[in-house]
Amino acid sequence: MLAHLKRQAWMQPLMPHLRKIRRNFDTLRELPKTLPEERASKAWLARNCKQAKEIEDAFIQVRHQGGYFSGWALSRSALRSFCGCLLSSQQNPSIVEFGSGQSTLFWAFLLRSLPLRLNSFEHHPDWYEQLNRRIKGTPGLTYHLRPLKQLNRSEKELLWQTPASAHQLFLESGVPVPAAQNAETRLIDCFYDLDTATHFEADSIDGMILDGPNGSGRSISFPLLFPFLKPTAWILIDDFDHYPFLAELSQLFAYDVLHEHLGKGNRWSLLRLKGRLTAFGTSRDSTAS
Repeated sequence: MLAHLKRQAWMQPLMPHLRKIRRNFDTLRELPKTLPEERASKAWLARNCKQAKEIEDAFIQVRHQGGYFSGWALSRSALRSFCGCLLSSQQNPSIVEFGSGQSTLFWAFLLRSLPLRLNSFEHHPDWYEQLNRRIKGTPGLTYHLRPLKQLNRSEKELLWQTPASAHQLFLESGVPVPAAQNAETRLIDCFYDLDTATHFEADSIDGMILDGPNGSGRSISFPLLFPFLKPTAWILIDDFDHYPFLAELSQLFAYDVLHEHLGKGNRWSLLRLKGRLTAFGTSRDSTAS
């Protein structure tokens, strides 16, 4: 009954307002659980990051623009953790974000006060257009619309077997995901159809955010960006325990888990790489910066 009602033409203009009401209600309902986390992460950032004021100001700007950090959006605590660690260890960092949204709007505001570079990738044309109208022209931010493609099991396994050339193999692998599946949340082994070598140089990425695509394919970024991630890069993975992302990462990189949150609907992990792994499982390049 409710699904039928949502499809009615007269309901369409009301849907954005109803979604906002629902978000506000959910935020108030979860406030007793999220407030301690919010206070703790804010205090941690103030103690550990010189750019804490600029980061908090960017959150305020997102809120003034009607943005939110609830539901499926990355939480403020996740972004504080990522920003605090990354900015304290690297000046003028280069960041790649897979899966855009409120976090991308946050970066757009942060770029007004801090020098960094962001490449953000989105697959859904409607979501891309809505956000692009708000962030277009932001210096230092490049926003990409790229469709998804799906790999079969053997294609995916081959990327892990040959990570140094995985970005080249990926170009010839997979099949396009139908547009009708763009909004599905349980896609299997799908990732953005892109040529990473045209966007990144070797050892150039200081931080990576994995908030998309939905489903099991986020780990494809590990071999795909194997030559392009700095050996000590920071990686923030949303919904990190929905699939064996960390086990798949451990086949290619050594890493430490710095922060981890396991709240209901808010599960993320911040990692720092400790070097690429050779075929014999030993770390190399771990001293690169």
